[in-house]
Amino acid sequence: MAAVRCAARRLGGSLLQRTQAAVAEEGRLLAPSRLMRSRQLSTKVSGEHARNIQKKEDDCWAGFNETLKRLDELQKKKKPSVFQQRMISIDRALKSLVYGSFKVTVVYVAAATAFSGSGLEA
Repeated sequence: MAAVRCAARRLGGSLLQRTQAAVAEEGRLLAPSRLMRSRQLSTKVSGEHARNIQKKEDDCWAGFNETLKRLDELQKKKKPSVFQQRMISIDRALKSLVYGSFKVTVVYVAAATAFSGSGLEA
């Protein structure tokens, strides 16, 4: 029977070929085992390789998302509240007022000393 099937395959006849359901009932492979082993091994290896690549990609995305969360938390910590920002702006305004008045006083004293007739006597 095997010789008839082999001859029918060579001639291209498909009537004598067994269907996949009939082969599955027998529990055997449709193709020769030496060919299937290499295919099965290659699909197992390629499947494992694909899983490893997917795992590495998932790990990279997880690390990337974690880094983004840390950066977001750092930016939130660095940014002062609205009250603190207002206090900082009031502090800057007061400092500039004090330094400005000090400069005006120094310039006034220097001008008064330079234009006075008697000057400072020691």
